[in-house]
Amino acid sequence: MQERAIAGASTVLITSIFFPVLAAGQSSPQESVKAIIAAARKNRLQMSPVSMDVEITMFRRGDDGGWNKTPIQRYIKQYRQKGDMLDLVSRRYAPDETGKLVDDNFTSRSAWNGQRSLHRQGSERHIYGWVSKKDELAKRILFSDDGGNILDGFFPHNVFDGHWTDLLEREMQKVSVRPEKEAVGEAMCRVLDADTSYGKYTLWVDEDKGCCIRQAHILVGREKLAWGKPLRESSERKGHEGRRYYRSLEVTLRDVVLERKGELYVPIEGSYISRIRYDDGAERHLKRAIRRRNITFNPDFAAIRAFEMDMPEGTIVFDEDFPEVRYQWFSGKLVPYVEKEFIDMIDKAAGADEPNADEVNGVSDAAKTTLQAQERQSPGQGERQKGGRGRDLWLLLVLVIGIVAIGIGINRIGKFRSPH
Repeated sequence: MQERAIAGASTVLITSIFFPVLAAGQSSPQESVKAIIAAARKNRLQMSPVSMDVEITMFRRGDDGGWNKTPIQRYIKQYRQKGDMLDLVSRRYAPDETGKLVDDNFTSRSAWNGQRSLHRQGSERHIYGWVSKKDELAKRILFSDDGGNILDGFFPHNVFDGHWTDLLEREMQKVSVRPEKEAVGEAMCRVLDADTSYGKYTLWVDEDKGCCIRQAHILVGREKLAWGKPLRESSERKGHEGRRYYRSLEVTLRDVVLERKGELYVPIEGSYISRIRYDDGAERHLKRAIRRRNITFNPDFAAIRAFEMDMPEGTIVFDEDFPEVRYQWFSGKLVPYVEKEFIDMIDKAAGADEPNADEVNGVSDAAKTTLQAQERQSPGQGERQKGGRGRDLWLLLVLVIGIVAIGIGINRIGKFRSPH
């Protein structure tokens, strides 16, 4: 009897010691996903101050189902990032009559300094810009399918949702890991499947090289979220016949090449293919071949004049937050812009003989001139003149209020400084 008791106690002791050890060695699928996500985040290129050159070449699918050899466009970009600050300079190339890619005289630049964004684009003859305090432009830079960041797992249709690790972490219960690794080229990868609010994701992740994505396939249905809303609400202009709406979006990332840069593995090449199906039955296929070069960590941003906007003097800048407000770019500053006809109306209402050219874009001077003109109004004038001038001054008052509102705007915008 005593021996049985001792044997039973020994069994309990052995079980209590070894079963937890065995359980600890067998992680749950969610724990495996968490470990992959943590490793991928440590290896993200965007975590470090970085500058690089990006080349994106775009191809259309031919009638035979294959990809045309002649590209439709190419962009050469200079990408800079430091914490929340972003800077993307781009130049576009298009094929000439022989099919050779040549500079087509179109450039753009987008800069976000953590508080406001400035953008300019156009040709040498005509450049315009816009400004915004919203961070949407920064997200467009970061997630743009032309910016190359899809190689890191920033998928363009998730522009408002985050990195792939953020998406999967939000809906962890919908993520599974296939039991066996699968080969992508020479790399043996873990495969993640997830049917999320953002679409059906399959990601081939290289655990041996920073958990970088070697291959990805994403299918977004009508009710899934894309660009911050259900895909069915997204549309494109259809000639002069109105708009056509998206039925589905299919994204494929493949041919990813990794290179060791310091402590990180960095995707330096890859192909991104998008297939859009529309509600009218039409489809659009586009392939982007992406190459990154001259990747430099912790560069001298001051030396390369990163995060500093370079617009020609006098460039008109629109305010995306307040569409009725416009500015001009002078000496690195945004100054309120007022139409000359607007000032002429003020001068006419104030009784000035000729408009003062110095006051065309000087809001404070224009307002001062207007008020002085009102003070000169004689109270002894006849009723008829009084009535006419009264109407003019009421109009003038409305115009002055508008100008003052624009003047207030400059305090909100201020100078776009470069906080290095």
